[in-house]
Amino acid sequence: ASVETAQTSPEFRDECYRCFRAASVCICDRVPQVANRTEIIVLQHHRELLHPIGTARIARLALKKVQVSVAHRYAKLAVQPVTETGAALLYPHPQASNLDDLKPAEFPDQLVVLDGTWSQASAMYRANPWLGQLRHLVIQPKSASNYRIRRQPKAGCLSTIEAIVHALNIFEPATHGLPELLDVFDHMVDQQLGHYRPA
Repeated sequence: ASVETAQTSPEFRDECYRCFRAASVCICDRVPQVANRTEIIVLQHHRELLHPIGTARIARLALKKVQVSVAHRYAKLAVQPVTETGAALLYPHPQASNLDDLKPAEFPDQLVVLDGTWSQASAMYRANPWLGQLRHLVIQPKSASNYRIRRQPKAGCLSTIEAIVHALNIFEPATHGLPELLDVFDHMVDQQLGHYRPA
């Protein structure tokens, strides 16, 4: 993939407009094309849209069946993106079913994932009551997140792309390119840590 950049003045860095990262750390060429069958619907808090270490951009660049809808004012979506009755929400509700325990007949046609910090995800959940009407699923990962850039609020939390890959590995394990999505994620994390300098 080519890097689409712009440089407005010497004060600003070149930036890739596809992955929204500096051109020098663009990840576009590393992102595989994944022909997923389960549609992924990412509901993104507006503060995550241009976040330099956000991971929803990997899903947006890679997945064949993906929607990214941004929740702007008061974390509310202007349009409800879910159109099918077979949708499920990935959210740690007390009544949520463990995703790893689902039988194939219980797999959703659409998986809704909230993209943001824990407080931002909670705000989106409250601001969009229709989310509460969806079947709720939860992930109980067997290993810790590699999202070392951000402090996780509690054990078991995953980044957006880690959660999506975990789910797709269960729903459609034969789909090509899923491990490579985590390779891109790990590369982005390592890259960010390598460029980090304490203030």
